Amino acid sequence: MSDNERSFNPIVHYANRLACRPGETFGPRVIDDYQWLYVEKGKGEIMINGRTHSVESGCLLGYGPEVPHRIAADLDDPFVLFGLHFAPDESEYVARPQHPSVRNIEFPLQYDQSLVAPDDVPNALIPACSLVGSWALPFFEELVKEFNVQDELAPLGLRAAMIRLYVRLRRTTVTSSAPTMVERIRSALEARAEADYRMEWLEECTGYSHDYASKTYKEAVGRSPHADHQRMRLQAAQRYLETTGMTVTEIAETLQFGSIHYFCKWFRRMSGQSPSAYRSRKRMI
Repeated sequence: MSDNERSFNPIVHYANRLACRPGETFGPRVIDDYQWLYVEKGKGEIMINGRTHSVESGCLLGYGPEVPHRIAADLDDPFVLFGLHFAPDESEYVARPQHPSVRNIEFPLQYDQSLVAPDDVPNALIPACSLVGSWALPFFEELVKEFNVQDELAPLGLRAAMIRLYVRLRRTTVTSSAPTMVERIRSALEARAEADYRMEWLEECTGYSHDYASKTYKEAVGRSPHADHQRMRLQAAQRYLETTGMTVTEIAETLQFGSIHYFCKWFRRMSGQSPSAYRSRKRMI
């Protein structure tokens, strides 16, 4: 274990999920802390210190203070990003405003090897770009939800969630493909993201009992089909809030919730925010 890992005691400054608009860009810019970006879905390009990475669902990126970077969403399939700003050790903590400090810089940029130390600290303790897969999604969702709580225990909850994510990153060996059954189940869940969960879906798409199919899926991805469907349904609600003028009542009806009150309670439990608060948040990553 390296000294960096032994001293990893992070302070999370900001955590957010953002559905980018087609062609939306951020930067070129630098920040004064560390950032991890996780691509939930979609495509785009992210330039880090002069090197451009074509990214897709499941990609994780990292960079540190004063490392130039630019984020650009695809025109046809813009990505949905999780952004996490942090200091890797409590000793580096500085009281910060609600939103991270971002400073735009001039383009073009040249890659400067001197900015990258052997221990990868400027790249925020991880490679600049790597494909980790879908298992990381619930960790980032937990971090965003905890950040939105903003009570006296939130800093401790954020630190605990980030340490769990980092440990999993260090231990995980990524496989290149998922079992066919898992792919079929995921496709069935995605196709029904706006409906209430039904056990017979798994039986229809796999030919096996719900319990067996559910167990196989959970062993492969670390989450039950129902839990994944809940996240997909939340993503559908977030997409309507972000990209349409539909009222909260109309969204609740579209997603087949029995009442707006149940929808609002469910949305807050899943995301840590009310639908109205989510819709009005600042566009920041």
